[in-house]
Amino acid sequence: MELSKAISYRLYQLFAEKHLSSYKISSKSAVPTYTISYIILCNGKSCIVNTLYNPCRGFDIKIVELSNSALFDPKDIEDN
Repeated sequence: MELSKAISYRLYQLFAEKHLSSYKISSKSAVPTYTISYIILCNGKSCIVNTLYNPCRGFDIKIVELSNSALFDPKDIEDN
């Protein structure tokens, strides 16, 4: 799995777990809605840490909790 897809899937998991929408995360994290959409639609192959950190603030989680998922098992991540 590509890292961008793993991040996208993890955000979808967090939306469901926290009962939040991308709009709500956008407003809570000060990340524009289009940036959240860009990440979850896998439109880019990379993003900077701040781009990932700010949605974590919206979910009220630590950045380490974002990657605390089997989706990020190194043997399953394809290099880009």
